[in-house]
Amino acid sequence: LCEILKDIKGPFSKCHTTVPPQEYFNKCEKDLSDQGGSKDVLCQHLQNYVAVCQESGASLTAGEMKHSVVSVPNIMYTHTVYMI
Repeated sequence: LCEILKDIKGPFSKCHTTVPPQEYFNKCEKDLSDQGGSKDVLCQHLQNYVAVCQESGASLTAGEMKHSVVSVPNIMYTHTVYMI
């Protein structure tokens, strides 16, 4: 599920040049594994990446983030994470 962070056509792609996603992906994968795939863990990692991206000046809009909900299966409340 953390792959969405690195997807070059995904909702976070506008941020990749400003904040490379690999470190965030690695932490997300590790924490998801350690926590048994917790949806809360995934949401926290996605939210953290969005915050860092926006602080770094990347243009990520709420509309783009809401559109990405379909890219993250089995997470019913993901859209609330992306509302910044």
